[in-house]
Amino acid sequence: MLFLQSGRQWNRRKIIADGITFFLYTVCTGWIIVGYEKYVCGLAIEQVAILRMMSGVPRVALGFACGMVEDAVKRRWFAGSSEFLSQAAAGAVALCLFQLPFYVGSALILSAGARQIVVTCILYIASDILFGWSYVYLLEYIRARFRVSTAPDP
Repeated sequence: MLFLQSGRQWNRRKIIADGITFFLYTVCTGWIIVGYEKYVCGLAIEQVAILRMMSGVPRVALGFACGMVEDAVKRRWFAGSSEFLSQAAAGAVALCLFQLPFYVGSALILSAGARQIVVTCILYIASDILFGWSYVYLLEYIRARFRVSTAPDP
């Protein structure tokens, strides 16, 4: 019984740590996408605000799952590699796999044009490639503060 309880506590700490990490990453990099949606894609400010609420709130609420995706990507494609580029690539892939479905679904509900959706998806991918390393660094830092293993679950 003690084993099960400590396992649950460990999972709870990891979920909280991963959720905080994703929230901080979104706050720090989200303004870039907002600017592109407004000025490059030509969305009205009302559309940007609604799109942020429709895609951003669920993403942040489920942000802990991005850490799970990142662990799975590391386990599957970058097993045993501790190189900076491998870690950054795992972070970028995880961020893209986690964020894009939320954005595309929200944009379709909002009736955004195909060009606007494609351009913003490309910008999300570029942003995640450029800043994926910071997500990985932040994830490891916060997991360490919560005393959670940074290694992917088996």
